Amino acid sequence: MVEVSDIIHILAQAGSKGMKLGKLATHVYNNRRSFFETLNYDDVYAEVKQTMLRLSKSSSSIIEPMDVRGYYRLNPDKLQQYGQLTIDFDGTEILLQEETEEEQPSVENQDMSLDLFADMD
Repeated sequence: MVEVSDIIHILAQAGSKGMKLGKLATHVYNNRRSFFETLNYDDVYAEVKQTMLRLSKSSSSIIEPMDVRGYYRLNPDKLQQYGQLTIDFDGTEILLQEETEEEQPSVENQDMSLDLFADMD
């Protein structure tokens, strides 16, 4: 249910200050919730908690616990292992680069509306 990529994306947006586990679980819950699928927040929280405990135990993990209990952040020393993830901790800008895709040519402001009464002669 909970994907590690969702957690990494949310922690990337949080930056170097990290995020509390409860707030992280809330963001994951809101990202995974849809109109057609009902989720239980307690289940999502438990799964995020287990995932964070499992991922933060290793010193080579991209996720690290902070000095304050219950706070986690991305380990800036391990970000080089993940090519698509670039974070600027010094500035306010956070860039998440997806796999390279060809850029779509921009369509200039054209009137794309249909004329409903064109064929009514």
